[in-house]
Parts: sequence; structure tokens; C-alpha cells
Amino acid sequence: MLKIVLAHAHKNTDYILPLYCFDPRHFAGTHHYGFPKTGSFRTRFLLESVEDLRKKLLKHGSNLMIVHGKPEDVVSKIVKNLVGFKLTLLLHAEVTKEETDVEKSLQKVCQENKASFVNIWGSTLYHKGDLPFQISKVPDAYTAFRKDVEDQLKIRPEISMPEKLKPVPSFPSEISWGNLPSYEMLNSSEPLLNPSSAFPFSGGETAALQRLKSYLWDTNAVAQYKETRNGLIGSDYSTKFSPWLALGCLSARKIHWELEKYEQQRTKNQSTYWVRFELLWRDYFKFVSMKYGDRIFYPNGMKGKRQEWKKNIELFKTWQGIGNDPRENRKFNMIKQSMDYDLEGNFIRMWVPELREIPGSKIHSPWMLSSGALSAANVRLGQNYPNPVVVAPEWSRHQREGKESGHGGRGHGIPKGGNQRGIDFYFKNPGTKK
Repeated sequence: MLKIVLAHAHKNTDYILPLYCFDPRHFAGTHHYGFPKTGSFRTRFLLESVEDLRKKLLKHGSNLMIVHGKPEDVVSKIVKNLVGFKLTLLLHAEVTKEETDVEKSLQKVCQENKASFVNIWGSTLYHKGDLPFQISKVPDAYTAFRKDVEDQLKIRPEISMPEKLKPVPSFPSEISWGNLPSYEMLNSSEPLLNPSSAFPFSGGETAALQRLKSYLWDTNAVAQYKETRNGLIGSDYSTKFSPWLALGCLSARKIHWELEKYEQQRTKNQSTYWVRFELLWRDYFKFVSMKYGDRIFYPNGMKGKRQEWKKNIELFKTWQGIGNDPRENRKFNMIKQSMDYDLEGNFIRMWVPELREIPGSKIHSPWMLSSGALSAANVRLGQNYPNPVVVAPEWSRHQREGKESGHGGRGHGIPKGGNQRGIDFYFKNPGTKK
């Protein structure tokens, strides 16, 4: 997404000073309870992405200033030291409160130092300026949003980075290009990659483009995305684009236009459409966040309709057994679901090695095995594997039925014959107007 900002800067300025700030607020604890905002795996992915970005900029005749500090403090120091320049701060527009609060602080810094402030939209598949409605009128239901957008809009073309960027300005010795911060500076530690991970990828645009090429052109995995997207094992059952999208290493538009080429040269089907369908969900959440602002985090909801949450046993009893499901005693059967999606237990075996010697689908309920079978599998219930907290009576039926109760069994894909809210729930044929 940086290409959009760089293209604007290259066209409208004489010098460009790319800057990335590792904002310490991103690596602190949450306001309530102090939960870490950024885990060690995301931290590593971010460090790799910033390092890759610097390498890319160096190839284009520029560089990347890296600073550990609040953006508003860092920018204030820079503009005070860049004397004799007409300054403009360019950045990507964000949508949620913490990010927009930083934007407001940066705008204030620019006003105080007589610098221009320009935030540029570029993180969505469809540009917000092209929407067929005002942000305040964004439909609250996804399907209504999808119909309006797909029927009326075109996706803007990609923007390429200039081969050689405008030069960087000279700056005093008080300012340096900086280095990547250590994990310790970011309140983290370097994580170890588990070889069984379904995401063995690195951060950065280079890795993102390699993944895009692999998922579409090298493996044709995208052509089966609809059928495999709920998988469990391996890296190709789903796109894995999300981490790169989240950091701006890969744009939704880049994915769309690469899909266009793939559909023209290889195949166009429900799976290729479904990738765009998921990207459109991403757009929808961003635009709804813009519409409601920080109200999406309010206890009373976006509409401010206060719910009286009170402890009242009589009120609770009035709802017992009279929900909107006509079946009685409706439960989510964990054993059935486990056998639907991982019949032979390969996913369990991967992540619960204590059970790896239990053969086949018996792994789903080890407490039902005989003492001899448990001993043969080196499982000691209550010692190296816990006893179940509860055993629902309906679980035993699926264990007895064995393979007949499971639909899939390969650890990837959709249960065969299962009723799922898939692509056909939303439309009949790809491209069909509703």
C-alpha cells in the first residue's frame, strides 16, 4: 500500500523521506487487564516487513528512517530539524479510534509547524471515494452492502512504484536513519517457529508476492479455495494473505488484478470469486468502522440500545427451551465436529503428541478406550493426558460409528454433504446479479 503514498509524493514533491515508527503503545498492554496488544509472532512478522521495506526502498534509490517512538513525537522532532523545506506529511488513512487519534495528533503537529497534512486512502478493494453512498449510509447488513458495491463499482487499477524515487533531503546529525529495534525494546522475545505451523512465511512484500504467485500460479490452489478453506493442516488449504494485508505488504487490489489474470489464463470459478468475496467482507468491516467510529466498542452497541443485564433466575427460566431452534436439547457436538473435519485425527496427533499412538478415529475420545488399548498407546488418563471434565451421552454414538460418522477425514476441506453457509447461500452463480 506504500506505493500509493510514494506515487503521490514522487509526483508532488522534490524530496521524499520515508519513515516508519515503532509506536511503543502498540507493544504495551491493553487498557483493561494489561493483555499484550502485539504478540511475539506478529512482532517478528512486523520486523521482517519493515526490514524488507527498507531493502525495497534502497533498490529504488531511497531509504527508510526507522524510529522507536510515538509518531507525533518523532515527526515533531523531524520537522523542527528540517529547516528551509516546505513540508508535507503523507500517510495512509486509518479507520478505528486509536489509529485516528494518532492521525489527529500528527495533524496538530503539522499545524503547529506550518506543514501540510495529507492522508491517503488505499487499504480497501473498493475506494471509499467510489462508494455509491455516503459513509453515514453504509448498509448495516453485509449482503445489502455487497449487492450495491458489486453492481455499481469498478475496482481501481494498481499503482506502480517509480523505478527511481525522488532523493531524500539532507538532515542534521541529530536525526539518523536508525535500526530495527530489538525484541526487548518491543516488550517481546523472538518466537520459535513450530515446523507444524500452517503459516511458515516471513513478513514483507517480497514474501507476500511469492505467496501470491505460489497460491495462484504454481499450485493452482486458488481454484479449490471454496472447498478447502476450512482446512487444518498444511499451508495451501487457504490463501494465508491476511497477515500481509494487515500490515500493508500486500494490497487487496493487487490480489484482485492478479486473480483477473489467473481467471483469463487458467480458470474462473466459485473459488476464485470467493477470494474476492472475503476481501469484500474486509472492506465492509472497515467502512462500518468508519460509519460508527468507536461506538463499535461500546458495551451498548453501535445503536446505543442499552440492554439490562441482570441476574434474575425467574427471567432466565422463561427462556429455557423456547429459543428459535425447533429441536429440543440442541447441543454443539464436539466429537462429531472433530470427526467431520479431522476423521483420522491427524490434526490432533500433530498438536497433542501425548495421543499420537492411538490409531485412527479412536483418538477423538481416548477415555472410551480399554485399559489395554490405552496402555498400548502409552496414554495414562489423569497423568499424561487429563480425564474429561464432562462426557455428553451423545458423544458415544459417534465414537461407536467410527468412520461412518465423519464426512471429510482428510483434515482439510468442507464436510461432504454438510449444510454450510457457503457461496450458494449468497448467490446462485458467480457474477449473477441479484
